[in-house]
Parts: sequence; structure tokens; C-alpha cells
Amino acid sequence: MRNAILVLVLVSLFPTTGDGAMKSQSVELQLVIQNFHRDGKLSVRIEGAAGESLRFWKESNSWGAASWRVIVVRQGELKFFYQNPEQVFTRNFPSYTEHSGAATFDLDVNQSTWLTASSRPFDFRPGDIVVALYDVRPSPEAQKFHVWAGSLAAHKVFSED
Repeated sequence: MRNAILVLVLVSLFPTTGDGAMKSQSVELQLVIQNFHRDGKLSVRIEGAAGESLRFWKESNSWGAASWRVIVVRQGELKFFYQNPEQVFTRNFPSYTEHSGAATFDLDVNQSTWLTASSRPFDFRPGDIVVALYDVRPSPEAQKFHVWAGSLAAHKVFSED
């Protein structure tokens, strides 16, 4: 019960329609955790309307870097992972990827670009509640290039099925 309350509080920090969907720039999107593996890897999918063109910043520039966060609730304790916002880019310009209807992102909280106070390597365990957060700040560049900006959240309980 305590874990469920923690997740509700965390997810409520990011305004969604309750299922991971959020209206932003007249585009309604949903974040879904597709699957995850014991070794700290997970795949997430951002879905929009079928055939709808979606643009997301590449993680290789300052507009797209450090947009993902992962929170794990394990036996009432929070473990927080976030992408390092202090990355150095040799060439930094606003570049994006374009997708039709949906985009899949592979995250690995054990990569060196992810920061945490938890011990490494981290592994998901059965019963962990995993919350994925995608947060992209609005910017003049996002508006100019029609790149999506806003916040999405989704959660799922880890099982080894």
C-alpha cells in the first residue's frame, strides 16, 4: 500500500491523464514501458496517433540530453537515476529524429551517462515498481523545428515473466 501511494505521488508530479498521456503542443502522447531486463535496461515507447509525425531531440545535443529519469521503488525505498546534465558536446546544434506514430527508446541505467546514489551495477528485482519519466523543456528551438516538449510518465511492476 505504501509503495502504491509513493508511485501515485511521483506520477502526480507530472501532469498526465493518468495513463501516461499528456497534452502538449496540441499533440497527445502516451509513454509506455514495454519491457525491462534484470540488468538495468528498459525499453520505453512514446505513442501518438497512428501516422502522426513526432519529433524528438537526439540525446547527442544539449536539447535532448538528460531528458530521461528512472525511479525505482523497492521495499518502500526510492532509487533515483537520471542522465548526466553536465555532458560535453563537441558539436552542439539542435538535431532531432522524426517518427511516424511512435518511437522506442532503449535506456540503460548502468551506462556511465546515468547518475545515481545507488550502488552499481544496478539490477531490477521482481516486485520493483519502475517509473520512467521523460521531460523536455519548451524552447524557441523546439517551437521553430516543431519538436515535442513536455513531460510524460509511466510505471510498471518488474517481474521476470
